[in-house]
Amino acid sequence: MGFATGDAVGVWLGYGNDQCDCMRGKMLANSQDMTRTSQQAKPFEIRDPVHGFISLDETERRVLDSRPMQRLKHIHQLALTYQVYPGATHKRFEHSLGVMELAGRAFDVLMDNVSEEAGELLPTMGQSEHDYWRQAVKLAALCHDLGHLPFSHAAEGLLPPGWSHEHISRQLILGDEIGGIWETVRPPMNGVDIAKLALGPREFGRFPSLNGPVHLTDWESLLSQIITNDMFGVDRMDYLLRDSHHLGVAYGKFDHERLIRMLRVLPARGEPGPFNIGIEEGGMHSAEALLNARYFMFMQVYYHRARVAYDYHLESFLAASMKESGFATDLDQHQRMTDNDVTSALARSANDVGAPGHSHARAIMRRQHLRLLFVAKDDLTGARSQAINHLESLCVDKYGDDVHLVAKPVKFTVSHAMVRRRDGSLVSFDDFSDMAPARLNSTLRFVLISPGLVDKARAWIDEVACHLGLRDNDSDEVNACMTT
Repeated sequence: MGFATGDAVGVWLGYGNDQCDCMRGKMLANSQDMTRTSQQAKPFEIRDPVHGFISLDETERRVLDSRPMQRLKHIHQLALTYQVYPGATHKRFEHSLGVMELAGRAFDVLMDNVSEEAGELLPTMGQSEHDYWRQAVKLAALCHDLGHLPFSHAAEGLLPPGWSHEHISRQLILGDEIGGIWETVRPPMNGVDIAKLALGPREFGRFPSLNGPVHLTDWESLLSQIITNDMFGVDRMDYLLRDSHHLGVAYGKFDHERLIRMLRVLPARGEPGPFNIGIEEGGMHSAEALLNARYFMFMQVYYHRARVAYDYHLESFLAASMKESGFATDLDQHQRMTDNDVTSALARSANDVGAPGHSHARAIMRRQHLRLLFVAKDDLTGARSQAINHLESLCVDKYGDDVHLVAKPVKFTVSHAMVRRRDGSLVSFDDFSDMAPARLNSTLRFVLISPGLVDKARAWIDEVACHLGLRDNDSDEVNACMTT
């Protein structure tokens, strides 16, 4: 692909050789002094724009300073969204810190509010076991995104069959570099425990065993939900809040502090294991606000018409540039590849007509991206889906290679959460809420066209859409929000 990569060169600025030797000696002594417990070291604080001060103990700080974590400073959280919202330059690094902070808070709330019914199901733990699992949850949250490729999800399809960024995260957590930290902590941590909690039962169980069983116990599955739960996972909470903050929009905001305070360990519904993360009735409005926030962020930000076009160009550029090689799964090569390398390659290709992916690189670098011709919300019913299919076929017949079709799912899984009502009874979230997640499921169907044809084509497609019955209120609303 021609991406420029290389070893980082350490440079000591402002010091003589003797001072350098002295400092290196101190660093070596510190790295060898691994017998201290995390609790003996003075907490380290980082100022976060979303959560305020985030405290890290010695183990968390060592993970933070590792090469796999530092690489996340060069992976954009929202790919090329900064081409649409200039503030969207935040990285996976600060998101990982935020998830760790919220994971610690959620663990404390859940363990401090265990009902008698749930208490009979949970393992009996002393203080040392409690401290171990709290640390494991926080470290898993910190490491959950280590495997992301350049520009996050844009290059996921270029991994070998069966691989995903979760697979790489698992490898890194259990690899020599970060895995060595778990071995030297006192008391020691089990890297397999951390990997299980970071990925959850669905993802962890998909991969061959490296250092232990691939199945999570009921207790491990519960703790992994703190990070990965489809309804109340802190990963989702942080990215909505953080994306809203940096983009300068209000769509993704909700009362996350209230929601976390209302989390409870409750009997499971429709999932393996005896318990699940649910909420008290007093947290219902916060939970529904989270659903609203996610839906609005998809409609207004993640699937903004220009963002969709940029994603298409970026994925096409990477596919053309890498051809059959795909992204390496070797951990060392993975850690050498960041957004900086892809951006450099885009700039070179945009200025070289003969370079692979030139047209897509030029579209990105010179803002000559595809324009929105039409978008419709496919509610997955037969008649409407068929009408959209017909419209897309007509567009391709008329404009050929100048038209590109993109489908983006707005996917909300059925909630398995339970709600404990004020009278002590339990009811499923889907039955109790007027905003059950599954009701929001749909797919946005985009028709993109070359910039020079968009004005002429819009007049034609308006007539076609009206003829097919796709210019109803729902479709007008979607088109309005995507063209503002």
